[in-house]
Amino acid sequence: MIPKRIVSEIQVNWVRRDGILMRVASTISERLEEVISVNAARGYALESWQYQSVPLVLSERVGEVEHRNDVYTETIIAVFLEA
Repeated sequence: MIPKRIVSEIQVNWVRRDGILMRVASTISERLEEVISVNAARGYALESWQYQSVPLVLSERVGEVEHRNDVYTETIIAVFLEA
């Protein structure tokens, strides 16, 4: 019998606008804890996970002012195995 698995993707975007880090609602670790808790209640245990962070620099012009936005996308792929 093939074990049942669930795959979850959790993503958070951090934005630094003109050098000021904008606050996100919750961190990626907080979101991972929530997903672990929900899947545990469904009978699944965390089997493995992988983290990746990708930076991206964007700029936009508003009138005569150019704004620089540094965006960091954090992603966790988590695999849960039926307990």
